[in-house]
Amino acid sequence: MPSVKNPNKPSKNRLAARRASTKKRAQKSSEAGRLSRIGITKADAARGAKPGLLPTSGPRAALSKKKLKKLEQRVRLATQRAEKAEADKEGGELVMRGEFFLEFFLSFFLEFFSEVGRGGEGCQ
Repeated sequence: MPSVKNPNKPSKNRLAARRASTKKRAQKSSEAGRLSRIGITKADAARGAKPGLLPTSGPRAALSKKKLKKLEQRVRLATQRAEKAEADKEGGELVMRGEFFLEFFLSFFLEFFSEVGRGGEGCQ
């Protein structure tokens, strides 16, 4: 025979464990909701993202200084090529295409760098 008053109910330890797990679940869901309101996804939060900090891995992680330097160099060289091509071409239609390309390319990379600065997606 069990040595408790009522063996048909959970023990104090089991009740405490159930309360603790419920509390932990509630805290996690509350944290996820709070982070999602400020623009941090659940996956990024799992990778260490906090308000003001990017995740340490994954597609939205901050670029390393080396990758950022290489990307800036690619942008610089592409603009130099576009300027050279524009200077080489004398025809009005070809010059317009060169200007369009340069404008599109610069707008794309300016948008990219602004997203990287505010924690947006970056290329790996």
